[in-house]
Amino acid sequence: MNILSMAIAESNVEPMVDAAKQLTDYGIVPIPLNGKIPREKQWQRSDLANPNSLPERFQGDANLGAVLGRSSGGLVDVDLDWPEAGDLAPHLLPDSWSFGRDGMLRHVMLRCPEQ
Repeated sequence: MNILSMAIAESNVEPMVDAAKQLTDYGIVPIPLNGKIPREKQWQRSDLANPNSLPERFQGDANLGAVLGRSSGGLVDVDLDWPEAGDLAPHLLPDSWSFGRDGMLRHVMLRCPEQ
């Protein structure tokens, strides 16, 4: 079970708040989403400065996203939309944090620092 699934499964009250908190524990900046659209206008400038704001930011039916790219220290999401990609990923990508749904590998998170 991956860290996001564990956080949601272990939550008694607010699963998205707990999952967002777990991301911050790993140095990943969580972003509240409506579907796939960020709820906050300045989401690109979000940081880990105030984890106490998570319950307010993730209230209701928020989805969970993360800051990626240069401002995240090179965090990237390898999106495995095709079943074949999920089958091949363990053979082609380094061991990393991964998650999905319905028993299918859908995303692999990697750090790709600038050179």
